[in-house]
Amino acid sequence: MEQPTPKDLQELIDRARKVSNKFWNEESRRLPLPPLLFHATPKGNLTRIMREGLNPSTLIFENKKVVSLSNDPEFALAVAAKWHNIPKEKLALIWVETSRLNPNLTDNYLRKPDFSAKNVLDQPEINEVHYRGHIPPEWLADERADLTLKKRR
Repeated sequence: MEQPTPKDLQELIDRARKVSNKFWNEESRRLPLPPLLFHATPKGNLTRIMREGLNPSTLIFENKKVVSLSNDPEFALAVAAKWHNIPKEKLALIWVETSRLNPNLTDNYLRKPDFSAKNVLDQPEINEVHYRGHIPPEWLADERADLTLKKRR
C-alpha cells in the first residue's frame, strides 16, 4: 500500500477541519427547546388528535416517521398548509408541552440565524423539531385553550 504524500495528508486535514467547523457552527446556533412547541393540522383532525394524541408520520424527503413541531406558529401553519394543500384558515394549531417530551426521541433542529455564513443556505434560522414517538393527548392543548398550559398530572 502506498504511503500518502504530505499534500494528501494536508487535504485530508483540511476536509476534516471544514466538516468540524460546520458542525460546531451548527451547534453554536442551536436553540434550547421552548416550553411550548406548535403542530398544525386540518381542523377536521382536531377532535381525534385531542382524544388520541399525535402519531408520527413519514416526512416527504426523509425515510423516518416523526411528529413535526415548530417554535413558530406561522411556520407550523405554513408547513401544514403545504403538506395538506389547504389554506391556513382551515388549519388548527396544537400546543405541545416540551417538558414531557423524551429527549432521546427529540431531534432539535432549532437554530438562530447566522448571517456571517458564506453559504446563504447555512444562514437562515431553522424552526423545526422532530419527535420520533407518540405524543399523548395529556401533553396537548388546542387554540381554544389558555396559552399557559397548566400541568396535568
